[in-house]
Amino acid sequence: DIFEAMSRMRPGFVRMPGGNYLEGTGMRTRWDWKATVGLPASRPGHYNSAWGYWTTDALGLYELLLLAEALRSEPQLSVYTGYSIGAKYVPLNDSARFV
Repeated sequence: DIFEAMSRMRPGFVRMPGGNYLEGTGMRTRWDWKATVGLPASRPGHYNSAWGYWTTDALGLYELLLLAEALRSEPQLSVYTGYSIGAKYVPLNDSARFV
């Protein structure tokens, strides 16, 4: 299974989430960590425009932290910094809404 394969690799850290999944193509399609906490069934999910599919966000921040712990790896939390694929960068003084 996937966990066993990951465990055999003995990763020193788990980056969560990564790359284009984090950024999306704009504010509406970025990974919003605040929308990934709470009961998985109550999470709104979002359209991942970078890869072209809908995600339920059932694998959220808490679950990613549990995964890192189970793998005995350090979690490296990536946060949206205002940059999205092909979009204008959000200025730092406008960043409070997504931090």
